Amino acid sequence: MTDYSDKLAIRQSALVILVPEADPLVAAYRQRYDPSAA
Repeated sequence: MTDYSDKLAIRQSALVILVPEADPLVAAYRQRYDPSAA
């Protein structure tokens, strides 16, 4: 039997650009939705 788990795996990537000036604008959103920002 063929194992297809490797072929069905979803791969994701992201490009992150940090903009310190945007922190005040997104602080409330990050505290609500980003557990690492708590």
